[in-house]
Amino acid sequence: MAINIYFQQFVFTYKHKIITVLYTMQKDAFCTLELSILLAGVWGHDLFAIISLVRINIDAKRKAKEEYKI
Repeated sequence: MAINIYFQQFVFTYKHKIITVLYTMQKDAFCTLELSILLAGVWGHDLFAIISLVRINIDAKRKAKEEYKI
């Protein structure tokens, strides 16, 4: 009987902590910061890829012009 009461109290305390953690304001700020950092990394990589493609395109056009001047 004592083990059952202890288990019920443990489960209530555990569930209460989970609910408390899920609904705190600090979690929202942390998730917002984490999401911002991850998205900045993704968009930064995309921007780098686009700039690299533009540079490759410009370089290819420049080399094509040099070849046809001969």
